[in-house]
Amino acid sequence: MYYYILDPPRSREEQKTIDDLRAKLTNLGIAGEFVTASPNRSIEEIAEIGVAKRYTTLVAIGSEKLINTVGLLLAGTPYTFGALPLENFSSLSLISNINNIDEAAEALKYRRLKFVPVTKIEPNKFFFTEIFNDFSHAVKIRLLIDDAMVEADVTQIRIAGNGRIVLKKTFEKSAGISRSLSWITGRKETVSEISTFQAKAYRLEAPIGAALKQGQLEFTHIPFSATVIPKSLKVIVKRDRLAPSQFETSTGGINSRQQES
Repeated sequence: MYYYILDPPRSREEQKTIDDLRAKLTNLGIAGEFVTASPNRSIEEIAEIGVAKRYTTLVAIGSEKLINTVGLLLAGTPYTFGALPLENFSSLSLISNINNIDEAAEALKYRRLKFVPVTKIEPNKFFFTEIFNDFSHAVKIRLLIDDAMVEADVTQIRIAGNGRIVLKKTFEKSAGISRSLSWITGRKETVSEISTFQAKAYRLEAPIGAALKQGQLEFTHIPFSATVIPKSLKVIVKRDRLAPSQFETSTGGINSRQQES
């Protein structure tokens, strides 16, 4: 059985989501013990209780902060970690190809294990899911990866704990006919350019005040330097192999264009 650690629900809707999720886990045959964090019992204390009860797999259900806290507690240990994100459903996609809560639950059932890296941001911040930001306008950034340098204008940054970095720029399509049709229909056509990089060590620079978030909380300001620590945490991942996509791992950058409307 699994030992599930939960955030306390913040609303009736969230409580219903948790109840529905518990029913789904029971139907999948992976029910276990559910424990909710509280002011009287910290996440660390709850995790220690699970280990003392001889559970070998701990699963975090809730926010990005909870998932990273529990996962980092288990980093460097023989214990297995699973996650069911309720805040940012795609927060596991860059490290395990899990894109929604149903895929995360099914991954727990099939239990494919993989050692994943953890990233350290100097001097003492760690994460293994992802940090990101969607900017309201294009921001000029400089990315130093190993011995290479990239300068770009971006509207979105996603960085995973395994060193995968996704830079995206979205802008309005300006071709004559398309722009005229957009004016008539009231719909704006946009084009996105996506570049993906894989890094072992990197530095991100941007204008003063720019920051990256973890879930709904600000996590770190830019600039910062980071190092990827390999094979740090044993995680349950999606059973299917990674499908080729714009997030495919590469030793360099991958560029793609996507048209949106």
